[in-house]
Amino acid sequence: MDTKRFTIYFTSDLHGYIYPTDYRSRQERNIGLFKCASQFHKDGNTLVIDGGDILQGSPLGAYCHDTLGDASRFAEIMNRCGYDYVTLGNHDFNYGMDYLDSYLNALHARCVCENVRWDGARVRFPARIHTLENGLRIGIVGIVTDYVNIWEKPEHLSGITISDPIPAARAALESLRGRVDVTLCIYHGGFERDLATGRVLSTTHENVAYRLCQELDIPYVVKQTEIGDIIFNKRKEKNPCALCAKMRRGALNDMCREYGCNKLALGHHRDDAIETLLMSLFYEGRFHTFHPKTYLSRTGITAIRPLCYLPEYHVRHMVQELNLPVVKSPCPANGETKRQEMKELMQALRKRYPDAPDRFLHALQSDKQYDLWQKE
Repeated sequence: MDTKRFTIYFTSDLHGYIYPTDYRSRQERNIGLFKCASQFHKDGNTLVIDGGDILQGSPLGAYCHDTLGDASRFAEIMNRCGYDYVTLGNHDFNYGMDYLDSYLNALHARCVCENVRWDGARVRFPARIHTLENGLRIGIVGIVTDYVNIWEKPEHLSGITISDPIPAARAALESLRGRVDVTLCIYHGGFERDLATGRVLSTTHENVAYRLCQELDIPYVVKQTEIGDIIFNKRKEKNPCALCAKMRRGALNDMCREYGCNKLALGHHRDDAIETLLMSLFYEGRFHTFHPKTYLSRTGITAIRPLCYLPEYHVRHMVQELNLPVVKSPCPANGETKRQEMKELMQALRKRYPDAPDRFLHALQSDKQYDLWQKE
């Protein structure tokens, strides 16, 4: 059977940050939609999707609402970036339905948000089926946390009702059964349980991603390994990080092959890349760090690092904003490693040279960064 593949570019929680600026300095930053969109490579087997919260949260977002009174500029930008589908986030309702509609009416992408209904109970943004160039049929469902009903002013939800997302998602997925090859569910919300242990993190029903996975039979797999026992108890490694990283990558690659996956998404951010560069320089005498995308020829797997251009503090902020669960490292050496030394070194450098992380990232992106002292 022929293998058919497709690519998804996904953004979420842009909060009006379109340009590469934090509006606090004149320096260009590695943030904003334009930085992401420059990485999009679109063809007939590619989908570009946004997970909501685009209209509010930045000075530009406030200007568009307070001065222009119209969100169509955001739609024009999304159109230029080639978005195919969007769902809604809780903050997209902050300025009311008329303002939200000024965005959606100018948007070329289809909005999917199954639990946003007209007052007459009809789904306003129903699921869609997208047929790719290679013939794959993709079912696309969107849902948003129903805590919008608690957070938002009633007048901002005029004419609509936001229902429980789980029954809405279940009904949409059932309607797509047998009609599509792959189903995507875009949920704007967080996890209410720790993914590794199942420990309850929230009892408010604001976040229901764990229930979605459990009740809608969306597979979530935790792989138990003996890596820790081998490294610390059997081998008693004094410098465990390199071997541990190699064994963990091997375990992840094995799982990818077991489940038929050809993409492995890793969570490294910008600061991780810089710390790895410094460790290679100080301990190996070479300039080296990982890449945002790496094809592993021996396994046929492509490792991707979607957060690679984001500083750690942005990741921390989004974890708090979305109430995401944090799985703390169980490693006995956590906080006492060479990487921790590099992290502390970067913190000291940043105090004296605030733009140092951006300079490091710029150097990593330079095409001729290694042409130093070529041997005659």
